[in-house]
Amino acid sequence: MRNVVTRTPFRITFTGGGSDLPHFYTKSTGAAINATINKYMYIVVHSAFDKTYKIRYSKEETVTKIEDIKHPTAREALKLLDIEPAIEIVSLSDIPTRGTGLGSSSAYTVGLLNALHAWKGEMVTKEQLAKEAVKIEKDILKEPCGLQDQYAAAYGGMNLYEYMPDERVKVNPIIMKPKDMQDMEDSLMLLYTGIQRSSADVLKSIKKTDNFETIAMRRDMAYKHYKDLAAGDWKQTGYWLNEGWRLKKGMSDKVSNSKIDEMCAKVAELGGAVKNIGAGGGGFLLVFANKAKQEKIKKELGLMELECKLEPSGSSVVFFN
Repeated sequence: MRNVVTRTPFRITFTGGGSDLPHFYTKSTGAAINATINKYMYIVVHSAFDKTYKIRYSKEETVTKIEDIKHPTAREALKLLDIEPAIEIVSLSDIPTRGTGLGSSSAYTVGLLNALHAWKGEMVTKEQLAKEAVKIEKDILKEPCGLQDQYAAAYGGMNLYEYMPDERVKVNPIIMKPKDMQDMEDSLMLLYTGIQRSSADVLKSIKKTDNFETIAMRRDMAYKHYKDLAAGDWKQTGYWLNEGWRLKKGMSDKVSNSKIDEMCAKVAELGGAVKNIGAGGGGFLLVFANKAKQEKIKKELGLMELECKLEPSGSSVVFFN
């Protein structure tokens, strides 16, 4: 009996989101800064007793033919790596996995690919994991996604990613003094709006609109934010969050709504910077404020906090037997 468990982190995006989408980076280099957090997607791969594929997630599937698997990502990952039946796949998550804005879909894809490679006894690089995840999500399943989430899940840490027109991705680690990194981490807070939405619907609405110049401005913010962080000026992060969110709201009427607008206005009133993370329209708010202000913001909004810290590592095999 073989058993593999992988742990893959979720991510938060600071600046440059949207420039990792094909309709932008194929015309002009994209750039975004994100960081992984210590909340994870766990994938368990286990030997099945019989010659079947067993997939357990919010539903449960048992089939004998790979083509009959309804979970699209699991089906295509098993096809891509040519996995024979007599295998069981179980996924577990630290957070709700629909519409959170934390990159959960790609964390599943990367974590599953990592587990299946280990299952086959294969060593795999971070770049290979990211590229295979992009192939499945963007090229095979034709999802309206970019390149950001797959690379964040595979590489981990806080990085400036640059998305080239030929689909190469440059990973630039952000090096900060330990004290600065700790202070920045302490200034971040994730609040759950309780609103679930389809990121695909939001991304499709953005794609339908001519937002090239706006996305270019958001890309340029990522480079400026990178310079600030490299110089130790991490406190500028709040400014860049606010500016990025201001621009993003104008990209589609699905990016925000009256409830999220009210929440963000209240955070600003209480002295914090804020953005609706991910595609927008629901999920989590990323708040940047000092500890004293954080307590007041939580109390006034009455939202559940996802307590977390920054995670320096990407997807990893945590158990192999």
